[in-house]
Amino acid sequence: MTRIVLLGAGCEADGHPSKCPGVVGGTVVDGDGDTSVSVNGTAVASRGDRMDFPPHEHAIDPVTGACIDTQSHSLQTDQTRPVTVNGQSVVLVGDSTTDPGSGGTADVINSGGNQDVTVTT
Repeated sequence: MTRIVLLGAGCEADGHPSKCPGVVGGTVVDGDGDTSVSVNGTAVASRGDRMDFPPHEHAIDPVTGACIDTQSHSLQTDQTRPVTVNGQSVVLVGDSTTDPGSGGTADVINSGGNQDVTVTT
């Protein structure tokens, strides 16, 4: 059984240069304005929501060796789940997508405090 993710859950993006912060932490945030379904007062994350990452480096300058290509961005998970909230597939712990900036993977790493509601996949 996998836990359903709530807004505010943690996420991580890897694949960034090891000289720079190799793993970047982020947060699952509302991306579609739908917070109508909640668990213990916190909205359930759906496919319309996103993983937000603060500014971080995606490359190393070959001449100076400095971390470059600093950008923040938002990503949506690739998975579509059979459980939906108002027509949008829910997000589950472990859902992921490719980070186009680095080619690494961005994953939802926790449930955002949901310890009760799970889905059997």
